[in-house]
Amino acid sequence: MNEVKLIFSVVLTCFALSAGFASDIYLPTFAPVTPEVKAQGGAFQAVSKGYNSLFVNPAGFAVERWSLTATTLNPTFNVSPSSLNPIVSNLSVLMSGNIPSIASALNTIITSDGIGGEGGVGIGWVGGGLGLGLVTQASAYTKGASLLGAIVTADVTQCAVIGYALNIPVNEFKIKVGLDVRPMQRTYGTFGLSDATKAMTGAVSLYNGFAMAFDIGTLAEWGPFSVGMTIRDLGGTKYTMKSYLASDILAAFNLPSTGGTAVSGDSFLTAMSINPGFSYTPEMGTLGSLLQPRLQADFSIPLLMSITAPSLLASSHFGGEVKLLSFLSVRAGLNQGWFTAGIGAHLLFLDVNIAVYSDELGQFTGKSRKPGVAADVAVRF
Repeated sequence: MNEVKLIFSVVLTCFALSAGFASDIYLPTFAPVTPEVKAQGGAFQAVSKGYNSLFVNPAGFAVERWSLTATTLNPTFNVSPSSLNPIVSNLSVLMSGNIPSIASALNTIITSDGIGGEGGVGIGWVGGGLGLGLVTQASAYTKGASLLGAIVTADVTQCAVIGYALNIPVNEFKIKVGLDVRPMQRTYGTFGLSDATKAMTGAVSLYNGFAMAFDIGTLAEWGPFSVGMTIRDLGGTKYTMKSYLASDILAAFNLPSTGGTAVSGDSFLTAMSINPGFSYTPEMGTLGSLLQPRLQADFSIPLLMSITAPSLLASSHFGGEVKLLSFLSVRAGLNQGWFTAGIGAHLLFLDVNIAVYSDELGQFTGKSRKPGVAADVAVRF
């Protein structure tokens, strides 16, 4: 009972700290796009394992079987296939270099679902209670009411993950508790698409700074059922930012140590969030080596009063996978109200995953969709 009171007090204290920040610019929780998670609607809390547990639930570090990811590459293309119709149907015109036709096609894409790209590289170790990872992720995305009025959002982050988890058996339950710390160097900025020429020459201003984030997580397994929960960015993660020219940041490989203009106040903040999840994996008996389905559901709730909470559907993640012959996985889900799908294969030490998905950037599903097609290739033992 005393332990329950202590945990409850810690959560309330962190909530109070998070609610007290006066945030001017809200940055999303850092998590690289991983097709395995995205294809399942973003639901992964209660099945957190392997490399992806580094960015979802640290309780997943307490697995007996270790996993070493020597390297993973994950390119993502943020564009709706339907938005590409103007380009595909007028490809010959666009190849001719007709500027008005190119502008018209781009205007259609940017004013509908936007366009952008993301990519990264990472390494990690998970197992025996220990979680270690290092990842670099970069993204750029543009959307607006018109071609010249579109805004480009750029985000480049280097993140390390250091964490530990324990197994705590309680009767027939298997309980895991984990925590991690994430030191991050982040470059973030927005500028008008009309300033693209300046951006290419490094003449636009971007923000660069450092933050230390903390996460705690739990997993409880009972037969075919699993329940997980994390508190991400415990107490709210505050970035100490400076303003630099993009050329200075590029010259320092995103790690400028001198210069820059300090940004005062609590201007850059990632909100603390609570993320419960549930999973059901039916017992298939001897058929399990050929066919093993699994279903899960997650919810993500930001705990910062100055941020408008998303609707229930926009906070929800539903999905699952069917594993075939122990090496092939077919996945599908509902991510914040948007359908997702994907496939994955594990061949010896090579993992390949592909996902088609959409994220909701607004408070309500259908308000501001960000589509994506993601892939990753990992050397994993």
